[in-house]
Amino acid sequence: MRKIRTILTVIIIAFMFAPLSQCTRMIVLTPNGGGEGVNELSRERVTETYVVYDKIMSQISTDLIEAFLLIITFFAPLFINLINPVSYRMKLLNNIAQLAAGGWLLYFSVIVVFLFGDALLFGYLFCTVVASLNLVNLYALFSLIKNRTTQKHSADIPPH
Repeated sequence: MRKIRTILTVIIIAFMFAPLSQCTRMIVLTPNGGGEGVNELSRERVTETYVVYDKIMSQISTDLIEAFLLIITFFAPLFINLINPVSYRMKLLNNIAQLAAGGWLLYFSVIVVFLFGDALLFGYLFCTVVASLNLVNLYALFSLIKNRTTQKHSADIPPH
């Protein structure tokens, strides 16, 4: 289970460098000096592609907190996965933390890929990998709880 999580989190980090979505918008540049006067404006169609790495690099000089939060969003599932808890409570807390980080990443992926532009192929793949990570985390949490309850139940039954 841990290897699957590690592979998925490394793939998620790789998506920091891929174009996830794009939007096309019209911008007004300057008034035209044509025969119609100042009322005529020149417009230009601009297409912007959302790449998380580019966003981080552009935010470092202006808004360090936003850049840090973007980095944490992508690296938190991997860092949490690298922790190797021993006790049941720590494993339970680790799984809950992985679910929280994965849930935040899923929310972030839906916002970035689908709400602010047109989704690209890497955007769809990114959402699929993040959803898969969350399903693996849910399975790990439920199997941990099930194993714990089965062990308690079998310990309560006296041997024949």
